[in-house]
Amino acid sequence: MSVWKFLSQILLIAVCVLLAYVVCSHVKYSNVTDIISVLQNISAIVFAISGVWIGYLYPNAIAGLMKNEKIDFFASKNEAKKVEGMILIIIISAFVLVGIALFYLMVILLKGSEFYRENYFIIKLSGLSFILYMIFMQIRCVFLMIRKNISFINKLHRFLNEKELNSKL
Repeated sequence: MSVWKFLSQILLIAVCVLLAYVVCSHVKYSNVTDIISVLQNISAIVFAISGVWIGYLYPNAIAGLMKNEKIDFFASKNEAKKVEGMILIIIISAFVLVGIALFYLMVILLKGSEFYRENYFIIKLSGLSFILYMIFMQIRCVFLMIRKNISFINKLHRFLNEKELNSKL
């Protein structure tokens, strides 16, 4: 990971903690569970769509991996970068889904305990910061997917225009 990416993640975490601190006093658990439900649905959809894209666009890569054969998966480094980007989207969405499960597990384990009562503000701040971070990460995935789809559409139109132009010549 480059220094810039690492620093941007640290900055994002700091923003999430600051934002959570500002709104912590008036956020209720029911509001958090509502947004977690939306986050879970978005993560699952992005996860599935990205997987379908990889399976559809790169069937040779999938077939080669399943058969454990040495195959030239991608026509170019550019193709490999595209798949890498889609896999990054899948990984982040999977981490968000796991994060949601861990959040609910922590609620089950901590809520009502003496530790929870003694550290209520810190636990609430941490939980809210964590949820905000996951929301921002999932939003990033959605925008990455939109960008990749726009790029795909542009290449498709360019290909169709070139084909039409060649047929007229």
